[in-house]
Amino acid sequence: MSVSHHVVGQEILPEEDVRFFQQCALDGQAHGAKVVLSIDSKEKDILAHEAALFTCPLIEKEGKSVIPNFSLFLGTLHLYCKL
Repeated sequence: MSVSHHVVGQEILPEEDVRFFQQCALDGQAHGAKVVLSIDSKEKDILAHEAALFTCPLIEKEGKSVIPNFSLFLGTLHLYCKL
């Protein structure tokens, strides 16, 4: 099972992005987590990308299973594509 969370039409803080990934992981029971965000500036795009990268080590540090995760950023700027 894959789990996703979408926040479209409003921006969120990177801390919220990390929390959404943690929730989508379902304590390691999900096979994948996807978070879709709206981003409208280069600076915020970078912060959201870093939050996605920070999620796995944080979950591992908490002793929970790490699952694959990815972000999809909606907006006028598209800076990252990581498979």
